[in-house]
Amino acid sequence: MSCTEVLKNEKAGSQDAALLIAPFKEQLTGLAALQNKDSGLWHMVLDQPDTYQEGSASLMFLYGMAECRNRKLFDVPYDETMRKAWIGLVRTILPDGRVGGVSAGTGPSDKSGYPSFVVCP
Repeated sequence: MSCTEVLKNEKAGSQDAALLIAPFKEQLTGLAALQNKDSGLWHMVLDQPDTYQEGSASLMFLYGMAECRNRKLFDVPYDETMRKAWIGLVRTILPDGRVGGVSAGTGPSDKSGYPSFVVCP
């Protein structure tokens, strides 16, 4: 999401934009590979499928991909990834409109500490 926001404010074709695009594309490739194929969401610790699926992070990943594609910042070939994320996120919406499955807050931690954070409904 943050890479997309920075690119939206860079001049298209500029050296600064070019410096960000290559690692961003690599990040998107990695995220697409780590998406839970059943739910369409991503886990709290991306490469630990036994951790809970985090709604707000999944929402940010989807936003970053979709906004980047919609603004034509560069080619984002993840239609199926985005479709699955959308369907998965719709299922997390609570009756009051909030996104569920969101951590209550995370402080600095190593990889083993994150699964212990509280998940809001």
